[in-house]
Amino acid sequence: MLKRLGSLAADKFLQRRYLHLLFLAVAVVFAFSNSLKGSFHLDDHYLIESNAGIRRVFPLHRHFIDPSTISSLKRITQYRPMLPLTLSINYFFTGKSPMGFRVGNILFHFIAAIVVYFLVLELFEFLRLRLSPTAAQNGAFVASLVFGVHPVSGFPINYLSARDLILMTLFMVSSLLIYVRMRNRGASLWGWALSLSLFALALFSKTNGAVLPILIVLFEGVVKQKGIVSLKPWKASLPFWGVLAAQFAFKRFYVGFSDFTNAVPQSVSPFHYAAVQAKYHLFEYARNFIWPFYVRIMPEGEAFTSYFDIKVLLGALFI
Repeated sequence: MLKRLGSLAADKFLQRRYLHLLFLAVAVVFAFSNSLKGSFHLDDHYLIESNAGIRRVFPLHRHFIDPSTISSLKRITQYRPMLPLTLSINYFFTGKSPMGFRVGNILFHFIAAIVVYFLVLELFEFLRLRLSPTAAQNGAFVASLVFGVHPVSGFPINYLSARDLILMTLFMVSSLLIYVRMRNRGASLWGWALSLSLFALALFSKTNGAVLPILIVLFEGVVKQKGIVSLKPWKASLPFWGVLAAQFAFKRFYVGFSDFTNAVPQSVSPFHYAAVQAKYHLFEYARNFIWPFYVRIMPEGEAFTSYFDIKVLLGALFI
C-alpha cells in the first residue's frame, strides 16, 4: 500500500513538472510571438544578412580559429565562435529569413528557461528547506517564468545578433546546475567534465560568462556558509578559473585575437569602461529589470566625467 502511494505521489510530481514546462513553453512563445515579423537591425546586417561566414556549416572548427566568420564588418569583429556556428546551422535550415533566426533565438531562450527551472529545484533541495515537493516545484516555476517572459529577455530575442547573450546564459546556468547537482549528490569525473565543458561553451558564446567562477565562490561561501573570506570557496572555484585562463590563453596566443583591442579605441582605458558599466548597472539595467516598460535600444549614453562621479560610486557599491 505504501509503495503504491509513493508511486502515485511520484506520478503527480512528474505530471506537475510536465505541466509547468508546457505552460512555460506556451508563455514564452506567446510573449515573443509578436517579434517574429521583425526585420534585421543594426549589427544584424553585418553578422547575418551580408555575412558570408555563416553561409555554410562545415567545417565547424573554423569559427574557433577564425574570428572573421562572425561579421562582414571588421570593426565589430569579436571572438564569440558559438554565435556564427549556431547562425550557420540556422541559415542551413531557414535561409536568410529574419523569422527563422528569431525562432532560433526563442528556442534557445526557452531551453535556458528550462535549465533555470531545474537549477532552482536543485537549490531548494540543496538548502534542505522545509518545503513540500509542490511548493518547491511552484517556486521553480515562478522563477523560470519570470526569467522566460520578462521584457528584458525580449532584447536578445528581437535583436538577433544578441543570440550570443542567450547562448552564454544557457551554457553558464547549465554549468552551474551540474555543479550544484554534484554538491548535492556527489562529484564524479563525468560531472566535472560536463560542468567545465559547458562553462567553456559559455565563454565561447560571450566573455560575460567569466562571472561563473565568482558565482561558484558565492555559492560555496554564502549558500554553503563557508564564508567568502575563507580559502575553501576559492579552492572550489579553481577548476573554473583554470578554464577561464585556458580560454583566454587560447584566444590571445593561438588565435591571436583580443576583443578589447579590437572593439575599444586605444585611447580608452579599461577602467573607463568599467566605470561607465558600474553607473549603468544601477541607473539603467537595474531600473529596466524592476520597471521594464521603457526597455529599448538607447542613443549614446552620458559622457564619462570622473571616476568619482556619484553615479559611478553608487553603481560600484550596488554591484
